[in-house]
Amino acid sequence: MPERAWKFESSRPHQNPSSGKVLKVKHFQSFRGLEALPHLESRIIARIIRRSDCPPQGGQLAAFLGDLMARPSYLKQVRPSGRWYFQRPIPPDVHPYLGIKSKLWSVSLHTDSESVAERAVIKHIADTDEIIRLARLRADRTAVLSALPASERQQVDRAGGVDALLVDAKRDITSSHYVRNSLGVVDATLDPRQVQHDQLDEVQTMAWLAQLDEMVAGKAAILRKFGVDVPNVPSPKPEKVGLAQALAHYASASQMPPQTQQQYAYAVRRFDELHGALGIDDLSKSHLREFADIIAGLPAAHRTAAASLPVREAVNAATRMKMKTISAPTVLKHVTALKTLGKYAEGTGLAASDPFVGFRLPRVKLKGGKAKPHVSFTKDELSEIVATLERKFSRTSADYWVPLVAIYQGARMEEICQLERSDLGIESGTKIHYMQITDEGAEGKKVKNRASVRRVPIHPHLTSRGFPDVLKEAEGSGYLFSDLVPDQRGRLGGPYGKRFSRFLRKTVGIKDPKKVFHSFRHTWTDLAREAEIPEDMRLALAGRELRGSEAGYGAGYSLTSMEAWLTRITPLAAQ
Repeated sequence: MPERAWKFESSRPHQNPSSGKVLKVKHFQSFRGLEALPHLESRIIARIIRRSDCPPQGGQLAAFLGDLMARPSYLKQVRPSGRWYFQRPIPPDVHPYLGIKSKLWSVSLHTDSESVAERAVIKHIADTDEIIRLARLRADRTAVLSALPASERQQVDRAGGVDALLVDAKRDITSSHYVRNSLGVVDATLDPRQVQHDQLDEVQTMAWLAQLDEMVAGKAAILRKFGVDVPNVPSPKPEKVGLAQALAHYASASQMPPQTQQQYAYAVRRFDELHGALGIDDLSKSHLREFADIIAGLPAAHRTAAASLPVREAVNAATRMKMKTISAPTVLKHVTALKTLGKYAEGTGLAASDPFVGFRLPRVKLKGGKAKPHVSFTKDELSEIVATLERKFSRTSADYWVPLVAIYQGARMEEICQLERSDLGIESGTKIHYMQITDEGAEGKKVKNRASVRRVPIHPHLTSRGFPDVLKEAEGSGYLFSDLVPDQRGRLGGPYGKRFSRFLRKTVGIKDPKKVFHSFRHTWTDLAREAEIPEDMRLALAGRELRGSEAGYGAGYSLTSMEAWLTRITPLAAQ
């Protein structure tokens, strides 16, 4: 049996010493025998080109390929053509950086053979792996860039980005070494033929070198905040980790959602505008105290010209123009973000200690107590909403079903919008229709907390209207409501919520600002109380935390028991 030959093709950056340009140069490396394969990463195997037609041999190769094949296949066969497709959901945290509307990669593999498709799909998995990796790297860099002081952000922008700033820094370092070499400041390390300079006054030259070294150190300090190491920096000064670097580490380690990254980056940027980009070890509670006092005067409308000014100028502008300022909860949110970064920096060794430990803001009492943000619909309002749904929307649309499911099930908007076809089923034996509220399945699905994960019966009045059979009969797979499109944060309920608000105000005519989609959940809870459903059953149906010492015991209620109580809820006046 001839020995298998493999060739690995890769692309690596290479800098041209004369022009400073960074080019991508292809590298080829050949492997013979099975011993080289286990040292390659799983995505590299997709780039290995088989040179012979010999079938795979050897347990070592089989085990290695077995690990590779254990990953999701992302294969889908389309009927009736039988054609195989590569289909992979785009992770919500990656989607905003791709510049495309689709939430799914879908590519025809041009075959109806499953074995051929299994081989062809490996390249697409590797390509999308790389796209995801680069997008997440870009996301991390975006978070760091947002947190930089204005002067450092401008320096990155003027250079043309992080990679261009690195090229500039390396060019400056090369110039520094050339001049130092010619002056005998350092030992000769370069070809003397490359050193060209005029007979400058040595004092002036050393002064220029000091300025150049300071510029290089500044660029290197910025680049290190992005996790980019700059080698051979002349006389580098040890830099202390700041809040911006702590945020970059924390965002990457916790896979922080883009919106949360933006909020943290805003808090860090305002803090650095106030105090300068200090190291965490140089901070104290007094810095955070001053920060909390100052930002309380920031304008609440963040898109105004005043809000874009540096923090002190923005506060002064808001005072002069008598603008509404941010609320106490917003101040608390920003302070909490910085406290989280301080605690994370200490726990991970980025800082010697947490400078903000023990800091607390005084509790602010609201006049008249805490206002109730949302209120329930009346039964007449529910009847009008349902009648308008019947007149306006098709029974195959999310606009028709999402409010109805909320009315009868009391579920949260995002829980309903992210339902997949696989989340719905019929229990064998009892024949009870049920829905599974879970964060498992498609990438980006989320639940509020552990108690939100539940299996609950579908209200008989929904099944009598055709839910979910009408939707499951439609073409497609994955999400039940295929007409919903996610927002930049990956939430299906985001764009739908805005659309429902317009429907409620303009079409139905309910103008009360306290009546929103979440009012369905308030209404359901009121109706459940009126139906004398026991509290623990209400909590189980609605996905809220059970209370008391029994909360962590047992497997929960059966679908039969839950359905018996759920059917007692009659939201509409005439049922």
